Amino acid sequence: MNNIILDKESIVNLNISEDSICNIDSSYNINKLNINIKNNAKLVINHYSIINEHKLDIDINQLENTSFIYNHSFKNSDKYNLNINILLKSNNTKNNINIHGVTDGGISNININGKVYDKTINNELNENIKLLNINNGKSNAYPNMFIDTKNVSANHSVSITNINKDYLFYLNSKGLDKDNSTNLIVNGFLNGIIENKN
Repeated sequence: MNNIILDKESIVNLNISEDSICNIDSSYNINKLNINIKNNAKLVINHYSIINEHKLDIDINQLENTSFIYNHSFKNSDKYNLNINILLKSNNTKNNINIHGVTDGGISNININGKVYDKTINNELNENIKLLNINNGKSNAYPNMFIDTKNVSANHSVSITNINKDYLFYLNSKGLDKDNSTNLIVNGFLNGIIENKN
């Protein structure tokens, strides 16, 4: 699998023709990500961000027999708008969008629009969003699916929650104070979806 190294650009165009993996961290300030996956290729993106105020738009186009996995973890303390548009016009594609976000006193808006076109077959579309609010953070999530064919597997899920008080109580009973307990839970939550191999 090829490793992709990005330039420090605000607009990134990825044209993928063979199996690749791309790791994006907070040192990249990407505002727009255009992804085109050619026939028989697979792309995995692991994206980790610490956000103050940011907007990110992602457009994904896949050709025949392709696979795309997007694992995005973020911690937001101000305002974050993430918009993902997935266009599945070909056959035999797999698409997994996995978002884990912590909204720390800010507002996070996650919008995923997955479109599967008519007369396509054997496509798979999964949109999974898990958001954790701390310090009066607020999160909104919209996993939209527009399906124009019957031969598809399409699933979406959203969970938005606060830190479980039982977890905090347990960690406090082991000698950790509230801040350290919260940091431990947040770090585990954010790192839980990153993939190193495929």
